[in-house]
Amino acid sequence: MNNPYPDTGPGEDKEFKRSLNTAYKFLSYQPRSVFEMTGYLEKKKLDQRLIDRIIHHLKDSRYLDDHDFAERYIRSRVDRSPKSKFAMGYELRQKGVNSSVFEPMLTAYDDLELALAAVGKKTGQWRRLAPEVYKKKVINYLKYRGFSYTICIQVLDRLTL
Repeated sequence: MNNPYPDTGPGEDKEFKRSLNTAYKFLSYQPRSVFEMTGYLEKKKLDQRLIDRIIHHLKDSRYLDDHDFAERYIRSRVDRSPKSKFAMGYELRQKGVNSSVFEPMLTAYDDLELALAAVGKKTGQWRRLAPEVYKKKVINYLKYRGFSYTICIQVLDRLTL
């Protein structure tokens, strides 16, 4: 691996190691995008050259990879707390992931199936409610997760069959 920063001295090397440990600690809680890591390091008031060096090192070591991050994020969201493809895309854009990275991944999912999965656990709790209240709960729950009104109605039709 070639060092793109060959003119670093011993004092800078200590600061690099200390700052790199800070970055590792931030990554230890959950995977991060390059954008999130850069923002975190900027908040620590590190020199931009040092930030670039840390990001480069983390990318080379495969600790930072927006493609892998998006893949894990989508899989986790679908498994634990499904949202619409639009909402997941919005969240990933907020995390600084380029849409060209995650859009192909989202095409594998169907909003109707995601909506059914999202509402699946809640329907048992709401079954005893009056039909109007039940419908309102389902629609609001799904709308909050970014699903269109059309998808909400399709889910209601499937649930009431």
